[in-house]
Amino acid sequence: MRVRFIIAIVFTVAYVAGVTFGILGGELNLPSSENNDDLLNLYNSETYYRAIELMKNNLIVCTKILLLSVLSLGFISLILVFFNGYTLGIAIGDLLSKSSLHTVLSLTLPHSGEIMGLIMCAYIGTILSLRIVFKKKYHSLRTILIITSISLLLIISAAFAESYISMTYNK
Repeated sequence: MRVRFIIAIVFTVAYVAGVTFGILGGELNLPSSENNDDLLNLYNSETYYRAIELMKNNLIVCTKILLLSVLSLGFISLILVFFNGYTLGIAIGDLLSKSSLHTVLSLTLPHSGEIMGLIMCAYIGTILSLRIVFKKKYHSLRTILIITSISLLLIISAAFAESYISMTYNK
C-alpha cells in the first residue's frame, strides 16, 4: 500500500512543481499563426463542438501518458505530468499579471478534473508497468479498471466544464 501512495504523491508533486515553476519563471510563447488560427477557430466554435474537441485532445494526451508510463516504468509520464503542470503554470502566471485572482480561479478551476484524470492515467500506467516487469500486484485488475473509468469520466467532464465555463466565461 505504501508504494501505491508514494507513486500517487510523486506524480502529484511533479504536477504541482510544474505549475509552480511555470508561474514563477515561465514565459508565454504564443503558438505559430497556423496553430493560433486553429485555437481561435476552436474558441469561436459552438460550445458543444468545442467540448468534443477538447475531450478528444485530453483523451489522446492521457492515453499517451498511460502508454508511455507502462513502457518506461512511469519515468516518461513523470516528465509529461511535470510539463503539463508547467504549461498550466505559465498560463496562470500570465493571467495573474493581467487579472484578479478570482478571474484566474474561475478560468482554471474547471481544469481540476482534467488534472486529476491526467495524474490517474500516469498512476495506472506505472502500476501496470510494475505489474508487468516486476510481477508486483498492487491493485486487482478490477480496481485498475475502476480507477481508469473514473479517470476517463473526469477527463470527459473536465472538457465540458472547460468549454461551457472557462471558454465561455472568458469571451
